[in-house]
Amino acid sequence: MKISLRSIWNLIRNNWHLKLFSVVISIIVWFVIVQYVNPEDTRKLDNIRIEINTVDSIPVQEGLVLVTDYDETLSITYTAGRDVIAMLNAEKIKAYVDLSGATKSGEYDFPVKIDTGGQNITIVSQTVKFATLKYEKSISAQVKVDVLADGTVAEGYMKNEPVCVPSYINIEGPESKVSKIVAAEAVVPEKTFKETNVYSCEYRFVDEN
Repeated sequence: MKISLRSIWNLIRNNWHLKLFSVVISIIVWFVIVQYVNPEDTRKLDNIRIEINTVDSIPVQEGLVLVTDYDETLSITYTAGRDVIAMLNAEKIKAYVDLSGATKSGEYDFPVKIDTGGQNITIVSQTVKFATLKYEKSISAQVKVDVLADGTVAEGYMKNEPVCVPSYINIEGPESKVSKIVAAEAVVPEKTFKETNVYSCEYRFVDEN
């Protein structure tokens, strides 16, 4: 008796029991391969941004403020089962700085930790293990606003001293920066004053020089 491939295909196509059986066998074979034939693999994941969450952190509770601009990424090498790798959600993997060691002003090498997002992977290595950050004591100050209105006055008019609202502003920040500020300077852009007017001006902080 001769059995051709076409006859076998027609038999499977017309018999839903065989279709279902074929699907079940495929799933079982896939499961066996994933679980027992080289079940783990090593992969690399790049461009994970290192997050610095200062909200409710130990430095903030101690009255410190971060003065270092930090925007870095890292790469990790990890191992996991092939079934886990196939379903891995890379966006759940986070890198963050453990700030718990900062209790006073100074420069620290904080450990960078990896949160796998509850996924069953093992971190083998990471390209950045420490983040160097500087903290300073946060202080407050009240700064006078100086108005620079250097424009000329039209003929027949008088120029009075400008009235600034508010005349003082409250600021807060790192001690090394706030202690140098002596005033907030606002410049009125008018070149020739012809009438009483109200101006909305930006200001900048200035030191004694």
